[in-house]
Amino acid sequence: MEFSEVLKLIEKRIGIALSGTRLNRLKKLYEGNREIFVGIEGKDIKEDSWQRIIDAISVQETYFYRDKEVFECIRDSIFPEIFKRLEEGVKIWSAGCATGEEVYTIAMLAVEYLTSLGYIAHTLKGKLTIIGTDISLNALQIATKGIYKDIPMGSFRNTPRSLFKYFDLKDGNNYHVKEEIKNLVEFHLHNLMDEPPIKDVDLVVCRNVLIYFSDEARKKVYDNLIKAMRKGGFLIMGPLDNPDGKIERRFCGRLSYFYKPWIE
Repeated sequence: MEFSEVLKLIEKRIGIALSGTRLNRLKKLYEGNREIFVGIEGKDIKEDSWQRIIDAISVQETYFYRDKEVFECIRDSIFPEIFKRLEEGVKIWSAGCATGEEVYTIAMLAVEYLTSLGYIAHTLKGKLTIIGTDISLNALQIATKGIYKDIPMGSFRNTPRSLFKYFDLKDGNNYHVKEEIKNLVEFHLHNLMDEPPIKDVDLVVCRNVLIYFSDEARKKVYDNLIKAMRKGGFLIMGPLDNPDGKIERRFCGRLSYFYKPWIE
């Protein structure tokens, strides 16, 4: 199978329109390891081979507290709404979570907010679940471990000092997410082009992901994200995202987000 055919199959399966460095990395992988691509036309490709392809083309740029305004909006405008139903159980989905920093940031801010209302962190398991999904197994393995190095321009470049109490410092500059936070999160392998892995989600966060997708794929992902939301749920996306569907646009200052009304 020619590289152009392989490229079309991969782009259709994951929705990403490949160009530049990522396209070159994929082409180099194909030219040196064609056996990896066996079975790709029927999705019969081996999982370890597929993950090597994903590693060549995926972008895993993320860090704690990325985009301060977004997390302030979640804390000030969305948490007060969704945590009214905490006793029913609240679900938050970080779609395209990469190595997990966004998931843990949301968990830490949720614990901060709920402890200010009198809740105790270790009693929140079962009431609050924060789910991170990504297409890269390697990224999810890092996320699941919850261990991050404090290096220049790394995971902690924008982290408020107040959140460091949720880490244990071990082995020099390795920060381990504390168990009271890890107990609230789950990580799962998922392709955003597929059916949502969960439903009745109170808050969906999908940022800095769909900028790499084709227009057709982006629309499909919008539909999947909205399908996963419960009525009365919220959706936060990137500034260029404009999902269709029966959801309302709301604002936190200059930042917009979306709400799924109870009555359609």
